Amino acid sequence: MKKNKSLQNQLNYWMILAVTTFSIIAATIAGLVNFHEASEQQDNTLKTIAQLISQGNIDNKTAYNMDDDESISVSLLNDELKKNFALRDPISNGFQTVEGDGRSWRLYIKDIPQSDDKVVVFQQTEARDEVAWNSSLSVFLPIIIMLALMLLVIKRITDSHFRPLRRLSDFLNQQDPTNLKTLSEEGASTEILPFLKSINRLLERTQASVEK
Repeated sequence: MKKNKSLQNQLNYWMILAVTTFSIIAATIAGLVNFHEASEQQDNTLKTIAQLISQGNIDNKTAYNMDDDESISVSLLNDELKKNFALRDPISNGFQTVEGDGRSWRLYIKDIPQSDDKVVVFQQTEARDEVAWNSSLSVFLPIIIMLALMLLVIKRITDSHFRPLRRLSDFLNQQDPTNLKTLSEEGASTEILPFLKSINRLLERTQASVEK
């Protein structure tokens, strides 16, 4: 025998699935946007520092320290840097993402005017990823909270809309079999009204048949 399906459970399932899916998509898009913005911010910072150095506005002798997880380091391009970052000649200007000391680094390389030297400004990508992650959390947490609230609201709404059907069912189960009085259609929703009308017509025909 085929098992009867609960319309309320199906509505709850599909509504929850739809809300959850859209929330995940929204959170994913927000995370990707935050990562893109963090990447742009890091690149802009590295580029700005390199430009200031090339213009002689700040010193280019900042300590080269690969143990610092967050600081931006500056160095003239030299053999040590090439070895640590596995840079191969010819080395072009611009951005590069390289591996060094078992970690990922973002580099910006720029020529120094009136010199054969190049300045390298670099920072771990982990610092960028941390900024992106923290920004994403600020978006994810409200979405998760809103999702939980929406699921509760959806359940309350479906429960309240199906409550009249349960009351009608209880009323019919408790009604005296000899009582063929028609059911009140007042306040019934447009979805339930056709069923009430059909039940009332059946009761009227049964009443007419009994009276004959």
